[in-house]
Amino acid sequence: MNTRSYVSAGFQEDCAKLINRFEQAEDVRFQTFSEIWKDLKFSLIFKGKRTTADLMEFCEDILYISKQYLFSTRFKERICGLYLLYGIYYKMPFTLFKIRIKLTDWHSIMELHNQIKEGEHLDANYILSKLIVDNAFQHCLFDLDFSFERGFREKTTRSDNPYSFLTPLKNITEKNQLFAKISALSNIYQQSKSEASTSNTRNCNLNLFNHNFVNDIINDIHKLEKDRQAEQKMSKSNASKKIAKKTQKPVQGAKEKCKQRQKDSHNTHSEEPDSESSSDEFAE
Repeated sequence: MNTRSYVSAGFQEDCAKLINRFEQAEDVRFQTFSEIWKDLKFSLIFKGKRTTADLMEFCEDILYISKQYLFSTRFKERICGLYLLYGIYYKMPFTLFKIRIKLTDWHSIMELHNQIKEGEHLDANYILSKLIVDNAFQHCLFDLDFSFERGFREKTTRSDNPYSFLTPLKNITEKNQLFAKISALSNIYQQSKSEASTSNTRNCNLNLFNHNFVNDIINDIHKLEKDRQAEQKMSKSNASKKIAKKTQKPVQGAKEKCKQRQKDSHNTHSEEPDSESSSDEFAE
């Protein structure tokens, strides 16, 4: 189970500490979990986020991480994971996020619920029932949401696309690879065709094959790669320009405000009445 992004870095280690202490306890009561939660000051995990977008992403990530403990092989860890998920869900500063559950996950949760009821663990039974009644679970096809843009966050452009077809295509253009072998066979065929054409120049069937097609394909692949690299450089350049503009605007705004304040201060001093005239006015 890996941390999903930098905003949730360290959360899994905190969960490991909490679960380790809970497993050392003698019971599986929620009160025991609550005391450990308070002792570790676990409710402070939502503090210190730089932006609202980071906080929202953090909430999504920790729901995903916390949910994984429900599927452990150890019963006590699963109970602690249930309590942890309960605490995270109701302590979140947002109410728009749900716990994404696949069908196989739901079967595992129902199996855990049966174990809880058979063991008469009333605390765990109540908490799991409350999560179900409050529609905390969102039944989905996938654990994660897939879209062009996840809501409320700014994605950075990746320069290396793991799903790009250019990398494997470039590999087969290298020496001793597929295209090199096809090119060698094409040259042998072209040589044989040339020898045959000397005896029969009128046979048009010998001209149906273009022995340069492999080189044309290789050149097209290299052109695609150059275009991709140029596009990446352009996108990086545009991104740096946007960042520069964003940083320049506050500086320019501050300078303009400073100039305006100096102008207002100068106008105020120039329009200020003399002390003698003001005293005369008050005397009148």
